[in-house]
Amino acid sequence: MKRKEPTERQGVAQKLRKVSEPDQDVPPDDAENVAENWKPDPITNEDQPCDPWILFNPKMCKIPPAWYWITPKDDPTVLICMQLNVKTRTKSLQFRDKTVYLCLNCKVFGSTLLDSLHENETLAQQFERVIRDFDEAQICPGVTEEKFRKIKFCAGAFLQEEVWRSVDCKLVYNGTDQECCADCYTIKRALGRLMSKSLSTMSDEDKLQKLKNDYRLAMKRLTEKVRRSRKWKRRSLQWRPKNTCLNWKNR
Repeated sequence: MKRKEPTERQGVAQKLRKVSEPDQDVPPDDAENVAENWKPDPITNEDQPCDPWILFNPKMCKIPPAWYWITPKDDPTVLICMQLNVKTRTKSLQFRDKTVYLCLNCKVFGSTLLDSLHENETLAQQFERVIRDFDEAQICPGVTEEKFRKIKFCAGAFLQEEVWRSVDCKLVYNGTDQECCADCYTIKRALGRLMSKSLSTMSDEDKLQKLKNDYRLAMKRLTEKVRRSRKWKRRSLQWRPKNTCLNWKNR
């Protein structure tokens, strides 16, 4: 049988137990500091002021040179950032509904959804990366050679405004060494094979007629080039200042 402790020893043991095990109902000493330093979680408290989307303003982000912001009058909630370039097609971005839309000549061809829960980038860093990559990208011109315009059909491509383009053309591409995107370059090789095949099956009369047409086109271009050079030469002579010394001697 278990021996009972004396009354005095039992009282001492209970006191020691209370000291070693604090009462759960009593708050700890640092409870006030925890309450003061508590901050709402943006994941579980989306309506709190610390929500990243409330603090995000695209107009405060860094944009490349020659880009500027436009706010349309019909819909002020849509923000538009355009590139000032008169030589090529105009690049622009539209930001609405947490999404960045890529545009060429005001036509949307791609989009990127910003992620507020991204581990490595903030919303501002994501937006700056998207606009920087779009600014550095080259615009794909397609296949513009005139010799391919007579071809009527090519699988995986279409002819629009005398320019062959792949159905998978992304309209922009990275790299300055290439003349067009990878998909359009594949179409260009296919057009070259179709051209050589059509030449091999042509009759002698068709080949002769093609040579005549090519010769006429080349002579027409050469004549136009000579005419322009003479025109500019006459203008330069007209605007050249007169030599006063020679005029004095002639008198």
